[in-house]
Amino acid sequence: METQKQPESQIEKEPIRTTRFGRHRGEEDITIEFSADGHAFSVKGKNIGGRIVQAMDDALAPEIPKGSLLLVDEKTTSIEKDGLFVFDQSVLGGCDIAFVGKLKDGRYRYTSDYKAPKILSDLSSLKLIGRVWEVEGRVPFKTLSGEKTEDGGIKVREVKVSMIWLPIWPREHMFWCHEDKKFSKPAAQRAL
Repeated sequence: METQKQPESQIEKEPIRTTRFGRHRGEEDITIEFSADGHAFSVKGKNIGGRIVQAMDDALAPEIPKGSLLLVDEKTTSIEKDGLFVFDQSVLGGCDIAFVGKLKDGRYRYTSDYKAPKILSDLSSLKLIGRVWEVEGRVPFKTLSGEKTEDGGIKVREVKVSMIWLPIWPREHMFWCHEDKKFSKPAAQRAL
């Protein structure tokens, strides 16, 4: 079959799609479409989408390690429940990533650095960009190449380690977790 090569400028404009298959019976598959430039995303069939930002420090590690990519749902325009949010810090030239939780007295715990959480009386002075839908981190992935030996084993010739992006937060988006696993309460929830 003969194929025609597309011009590179046209390839760059094509969005990248990835599908995550449901882990359990009845769980739906999720298709995420990433913009060609890697700065935006949308979830097919859902009202979820927005920009992608990168964590520039490890102030919220281990949940948000330095270098992680955060998929920010800009369609969430208010803080209705506790969670991880991104705020515009234009004066500083970037974004502020923070776990925000409402306290019993009506104030908010604003944690953009685990070493220095803040208590705010209200959030009206903050410019919300959106709620973090997912955090992706680079995870090592090993591939082996080799040859079969006479005794039925494999003689490994080469081991390659590639870094791939996988969801690391929130836990319900992590495809390698199983229902029977027990996790300790993450630091993000302890901070709220």
